[in-house]
Amino acid sequence: MSHTEEVDLLSIDDPVSALEFLGHTASYFHALCFTKYTAPTKPQPHSEHLAIEYRLQLYLASNIVMDALKNQIVINETFENLLAQAKNPQHRVDPEFPPKEDGVSQLVSGPAHWRRHVGTSSMPPFKDGGKDGTVLEDLSPCWFMQNHPPPKHKPMVSASIRRRDGKDGGIPFVRAMREAFSLIGAVLYVLNPSQYEQGVETWQKLAATNCEGSAPKCAELMAGVLRIWASPFTVTQVISNRETPFHFDTLGNPNWYDCLLTVGRYGGGRLELKRVGRRFRYERGTMAFILSQVLEHGVAEVDGERICLASFMRPEVLKYILEWRAHASRPETVHSIEERLGVPEAERRGI
Repeated sequence: MSHTEEVDLLSIDDPVSALEFLGHTASYFHALCFTKYTAPTKPQPHSEHLAIEYRLQLYLASNIVMDALKNQIVINETFENLLAQAKNPQHRVDPEFPPKEDGVSQLVSGPAHWRRHVGTSSMPPFKDGGKDGTVLEDLSPCWFMQNHPPPKHKPMVSASIRRRDGKDGGIPFVRAMREAFSLIGAVLYVLNPSQYEQGVETWQKLAATNCEGSAPKCAELMAGVLRIWASPFTVTQVISNRETPFHFDTLGNPNWYDCLLTVGRYGGGRLELKRVGRRFRYERGTMAFILSQVLEHGVAEVDGERICLASFMRPEVLKYILEWRAHASRPETVHSIEERLGVPEAERRGI
């Protein structure tokens, strides 16, 4: 092969597709959470594609999730009231940022965070150069371009992962994030199985039809990207910022979780929920699952460089692929999640 010949990174034959890897991860992770109180006498069965180092990470993460259920925070607001407030946000002339120092809002330490962080050195060389407050890229195997909604228009692969040779960094980055994206999906499977299953079913239906519903000349590329996309979420935004003003997100669904994974070389991270009056440690490697259309949130200024990977669902994609089956029910209570995960009644903390 000559040094000028381009390599098609989507033609590499992986032992297992990303979607299958996600399924193996979610099943194993759910089993770990479900057996926390049953004292299994033998190791949990697992796929041969889950390496021992990764299984250890899943075990540690399952402890974090189950410990978090024991440390619930009671909010003196109903979901309906919070949603009504979110639909009528206060008008601000200038953006309001959370204070750098801990003060009015109660600081909640949380049980732990995922320590197998993604350093900024593994970030792809996205074209915007990481200017503060910049959305470096939108990563999606299937989405509708801005102002090109269905049914008049058809979905395509986001521009950041269209280069099959990977010279823009997009495809290598998605490949490198397989385990992280799968862990994100596994946690979502525990928190909101319906949301997870709709995301996975969307990708399965696309793959089964060879992406025939995609934009012209896009089906082959979309099918290739789907083989390396290990997330149930339809979009992951790569955002460079040291701080984020209080805001509500608008691109998902109020009943669906978004996931914020914060990485980089920084310290002193704080994620604050404004109306709730709670503030959380938000150091690198932290995954935060949040109803971002309902809870006004922001990130205080950090010391260093921070990248946020924000994963969320685009409802129009699910509705287009799944047609009438796309729906979103109210998120479960902690009590309901504990019951579903087999937590003994005496150990339950949810209400």
